[in-house]
Amino acid sequence: STSTLVALKRVVLRGEGDDLSNGRREVEYMRQLRHPHIVTVFGAAELPASAQRPFAELMIAMEFCVGGRLPETLAQRNGRQLPEAEVLHAFRGVASAVAHMHA
Repeated sequence: STSTLVALKRVVLRGEGDDLSNGRREVEYMRQLRHPHIVTVFGAAELPASAQRPFAELMIAMEFCVGGRLPETLAQRNGRQLPEAEVLHAFRGVASAVAHMHA
């Protein structure tokens, strides 16, 4: 058997039932997207509210990104700006992903 390292995103649904239906719809939409600059979503599990958990939660299994999150990457730079070439490379990836999502 093979194993795949995944990231789990925990989304606390503090609102009414619309939060859960919106979350389900977003997960299903994201599962269908295939693009090199969009994190792959594998699926999700719903955890209902309970005595120990006052709000329902959505646990989303997604592709693990080795590089981490942008805020942490920027924080590690201690206020130094990213080189222009890196900013342009990142922006091209984001723009390509947004265009793909809205195509």
